[in-house]
Amino acid sequence: MAKELKAIHYLLKVQENLSEQESDNCLYYFFKEYAQGCKQPISDSYIRNNMIPIIKNFDSMDLTAGASLLLAAKTNL
Repeated sequence: MAKELKAIHYLLKVQENLSEQESDNCLYYFFKEYAQGCKQPISDSYIRNNMIPIIKNFDSMDLTAGASLLLAAKTNL
């Protein structure tokens, strides 16, 4: 999932012209939503200080999958 999230973060900046902070916020809201399904909540600081940097620094990305997921989200498929 890290490869896909990194690609989405990248594509939001390149295709959607979001700023770095706006793209980071998208990751933040993704993890906030994800955390709702966890038995123990994930804190905002943990998401901002750990999860987002992990995705941004991940060594590879899957642009094909990221683009497909972004398109699906945009068209509500």
